[in-house]
Amino acid sequence: MKKLLSALALMIPLAAMPDAIATAHADAVIFLPDWPNHRNQTEKTICAALAQGWSRRQIVNTAENANNSELTGLGDDEAAERADAYIDAARYDDCPTLNAS
Repeated sequence: MKKLLSALALMIPLAAMPDAIATAHADAVIFLPDWPNHRNQTEKTICAALAQGWSRRQIVNTAENANNSELTGLGDDEAAERADAYIDAARYDDCPTLNAS
């Protein structure tokens, strides 16, 4: 019974202050179907993903899946290589304080 009362004593203040509990909020990171044709916009998208803690692999996979080969002329492997190169370019040019692992 004592443990229950102790737990309730802790829960009541937390319930009264919902803003005190941290919640994760992330903006969607979306690559356009023809992202390889828009380098600057793609690098900004990569910076947003890096700021949210995305790994290099997550960024490359997402970009590769978004690639529309009919629009870009790039196959999956080429798109993955291009995304990987854009990550390095974005890190140095647009968001040098962020790092992709």
